[in-house]
Amino acid sequence: MKKTIFFILFMSTAILQAQENQNYKVYWNNSTHIESADGAFKFKFGGRIQYDIANFFEGDAIKDSIGTSKNGMEFRRVRFFSAGTIYSNIKYKTILTTSNADMVAIVNADMRKV
Repeated sequence: MKKTIFFILFMSTAILQAQENQNYKVYWNNSTHIESADGAFKFKFGGRIQYDIANFFEGDAIKDSIGTSKNGMEFRRVRFFSAGTIYSNIKYKTILTTSNADMVAIVNADMRKV
């Protein structure tokens, strides 16, 4: 999963660095937005994380009857997205998600000419 996230961030920054005009506007509007000065390139990044934590405090009677419970924490769901416009005429959107630590799925990957 870390490799996939790194790849998306790397490709996004590589596209930005490849441009001669490096006047970009970066702002926050429910996610991170990056826009070129002429509006030909627009990128939006974001995501959400659901995280579970459990702590158990048993009395002696419960420990004797069912045993000791283990405390724990884990990511329940992690979802990252990237969307934008390239050269003013290609729109793209990618959503990556995982519901356990071993599997990353592409929920949506879309690219089309405007």
